[in-house]
Amino acid sequence: MLGPRDASTTTRREAGYRAAVGAAGAEPLVFYTDQTGPGARAAIRQALHAHPGITAAIGFNAPVTEGILTGLRDEGLRCPQDVSLVGFTDAPWMAFYPPPITVVRQPVEAMGELAAQLVLDLVDGKPVTTEPHVVPGTLLHRESVVAPPAP
Repeated sequence: MLGPRDASTTTRREAGYRAAVGAAGAEPLVFYTDQTGPGARAAIRQALHAHPGITAAIGFNAPVTEGILTGLRDEGLRCPQDVSLVGFTDAPWMAFYPPPITVVRQPVEAMGELAAQLVLDLVDGKPVTTEPHVVPGTLLHRESVVAPPAP
């Protein structure tokens, strides 16, 4: 699930996803959703009906991750036995959900500090680069990811 089609973050997210999946020799499956659980629930159900062999999904925020889990359940699928799942932006429930959800923890406080510093630099007339500023995340490998079945 990539997010709203016209959002700049979705465009960058999609480019990275396509590059990584292509480098792995697989065909990317692109589905857009809003930033809500209900939107992701509908999108994953649409994706599963269009491509019944899907073995993994990525939720770009906690509500989308929750929506994907709900949509999988709606379709009678289990995580990770049927579909693996990785989320972004850790939420407390993700460590305890059965199964605990593998997630990329984003350093939200560091991101906020960087944003505030950039604003202060602009206010002070200091030059600020327009290039993306990257604050690395941390992969928390839990139990929601398994290798897909052999063909």
